[in-house]
Amino acid sequence: MGDELADDLRACSFDAWYPRLRCVSIRSAIVPLPVGFISYLLDDADGLFLPPPPAGAAGGASGGSDASGSPGWTDDEEGDGGGDGARAPAQHGPAAFGFDVQALFAQIDAAIARLGGAAFPKLNWSAPRDAAWLLGGTMRCACARDVVSLLKCSQHVAHDLREHAPHLGPPGATEPARASRSVLALRRWCELNPARELRCFAHSGALLALCQRDRHTHYAHLADERDELVRHVRAFWDASLAADAEFGVPRGRPCAVDVYVDGASAVHVVDVAPFADATTDALLFAWEELAALAARAAVGSPPDPPELRLVGAEGARVRPSAALYAGIPLELHPGRIGGEEGRDEGEGQAADAAAAIALVRAELQPAGASSARAHGCAARC
Repeated sequence: MGDELADDLRACSFDAWYPRLRCVSIRSAIVPLPVGFISYLLDDADGLFLPPPPAGAAGGASGGSDASGSPGWTDDEEGDGGGDGARAPAQHGPAAFGFDVQALFAQIDAAIARLGGAAFPKLNWSAPRDAAWLLGGTMRCACARDVVSLLKCSQHVAHDLREHAPHLGPPGATEPARASRSVLALRRWCELNPARELRCFAHSGALLALCQRDRHTHYAHLADERDELVRHVRAFWDASLAADAEFGVPRGRPCAVDVYVDGASAVHVVDVAPFADATTDALLFAWEELAALAARAAVGSPPDPPELRLVGAEGARVRPSAALYAGIPLELHPGRIGGEEGRDEGEGQAADAAAAIALVRAELQPAGASSARAHGCAARC
């Protein structure tokens, strides 16, 4: 990874941009994460074992612990009287996690309470959207246990911790020092209208172009609102995000900014990500188009007005979702079904699963796209 992209990743980390833009963003709380918790998230040797919550804390989305008085262990973790499951509580009690479990859970629960009782979680860059199936398809978290479940099961989060977190902190910082810069961002839960979510691309302080974040859906009314949306976003950009404004895009660097235009036409910043093919999805644009616009902006000739690109009626079609790929049971993945008995049925299930996986992979990663793009920061904000 080049030095410029590493600099942009640091500048677009949630804890770097949110304090500067909090007045024009969704109310959020930042919880520093201990190094031991990062190690816990990356350790998949034991599967999903959650630390027991503090006494009296909410036990999960349904609230409270189970009737047996267990400190939050699932049935599988408690076992059936034998096997590894029976040893889970002893092996995975609070002392086994390498960080103060109760203190972290208490911090998260307190932050969620301050935000109104429900929050949307993400780390420095990515949100664990691929694990939303754990909570019935929603990212709405009511307690620390919900948050930790999503983070622990998310490949998006694991990718960022392995590939991007090493670039946190100043050049030359030690690995523990960089890991200590990882944060949990809890965002007040809001029901956002996907038709009003836009991705903006900027360079040299100028707004280059914007498009729908939902690239699969045609919203007929947006065509009539196109000029109004561009006007509102541009006015907001000039007042709050241009390079010479009070807040400023980080260091005036090129970036992608996700915004939400509410019913009163007020604009809110949702996320900030690098202006880079390796980390960010260009959605309805090609990066070659954006690079050409950026080159114009660099010599003082940005597009005027910037183009708002929408999904046309002909471009909308039924597509597989990312949730389908993330939620396919492990047992149905090719190569996971074996044994002589029921082999034909197993092979049929595996073939069906393989077809589903191939279809979703093709949709999530177009030809020529890099694997990094499939895990892009802004694509999962």
